[in-house]
Amino acid sequence: MIRSLSLVGVLLAATLAGRAHAALMTHTDLASLALLSDAVLKVERLDPFGDGMRARVVTSFRGPLREGRVLVLPAGAYSLTRASGPLATSETMYVFLQRRGGGWAIVPSGLRVVDTSGRVHRFAQERNPGLYVPVPQGVDPDDVREVVGADVPQQVADFESRLRAALARADEARGALDDPDPIGRRARLLAVLGAPAERRMVLPLTTPYVDELAERAFRRLRDAGDVEGALEVVARSRPGSLQSALRDKAALLRIALDDAAPAHRRVAALEQVFDSVELPTEAETTAVLRLLDDASPELRAATLLALDAPGSVQSGVEGWIGIQRRLRAAVGAALTRRWDRETDGFVRLRMIRAQALWRATVRNAPRAALVASREAQTLRVRWERRDEGSGAEVVVRGADAAVCELRPEQVSHGADGGHGVYAVGSCAAPWQVILRERRSELARQALP
Repeated sequence: MIRSLSLVGVLLAATLAGRAHAALMTHTDLASLALLSDAVLKVERLDPFGDGMRARVVTSFRGPLREGRVLVLPAGAYSLTRASGPLATSETMYVFLQRRGGGWAIVPSGLRVVDTSGRVHRFAQERNPGLYVPVPQGVDPDDVREVVGADVPQQVADFESRLRAALARADEARGALDDPDPIGRRARLLAVLGAPAERRMVLPLTTPYVDELAERAFRRLRDAGDVEGALEVVARSRPGSLQSALRDKAALLRIALDDAAPAHRRVAALEQVFDSVELPTEAETTAVLRLLDDASPELRAATLLALDAPGSVQSGVEGWIGIQRRLRAAVGAALTRRWDRETDGFVRLRMIRAQALWRATVRNAPRAALVASREAQTLRVRWERRDEGSGAEVVVRGADAAVCELRPEQVSHGADGGHGVYAVGSCAAPWQVILRERRSELARQALP
């Protein structure tokens, strides 16, 4: 029996143009949602899912809304019907709310539903414009960061455990952001963010993701004049998840070229120089080519990633062609000098890509390169090629030289490269991973 209680109106943050459209959804991990929220609740839906549905608070994880309170949730942007059909859900939901004016708003990406088997679902857009529809909630925060293997569906107990950990992490971040001691502030913020992240071959995000926790840490340190601290935040964030930037390109370039600085900080500085809204100069582009001989493979890969936009260099109209010709020759010479000495597979992939993008002449480079790894019977492979083609296929041969059965689970092809995750049937190791096109072998790697 539902007690008679006041209704709390919850207004959506965005204005919806009818039920068929919704603003582009920005995805956020649970710690960032907790940092953005004034109330985090587990609720029981009292009406059919839809605009204006009522929900009763079952558990208040955070905020002033107590158990038993009834909310009205305008959900015109959300639908339980995916392209594959409607999702059967229980009445349990999780909502992240933010004070807005005199009422409350649902934080963007701040709604979760639970299906009838107890699995938690977040929301995403199958198409834009379009409504937000449920997708399985994976392991936070790697799920929204699109880390391969993180899309394991979470049951309620797993989700709530990660939610409580995220709330605690958000509390630690709040305390660190308010710390008046600059040394202690930086140390506490970096402790919350964890170790520097692997960045060599992280794929571009396919959906907008904002790491609000890292974003606030970055701005706090940057605005306090702690450039090195801000770069440490960049090094600990998922590429593409920060909206703010450092603007002193000369200082950043000095850090990137400083052999005594930590490699991860130099990588972050390099990213900031070449991700700037201000185009790099010819001198800046030429200066970083020497980093292809640095001892750090992460820095070598980041240097090649910085060269991913060959036409984007400051110049006058008359000088652009000459600059491109000089830079193409410089890139080709640097790649030629490095190729026979390069042993890191990820860097070799980037070298192939740089050669293709710049149309540079590299006499000793192969037609293609690949990097493969395995976990039990799961194969992960990335490849690049210097010439455009109609596509390539991955073939695996087992210990007896027989072709192994491959089931593609996540494969993306481009004109000059791609990546794939494959389930390999019962096939004895060691494996020979072969990239081929029309039975012509492009590249090969042995896996134990």
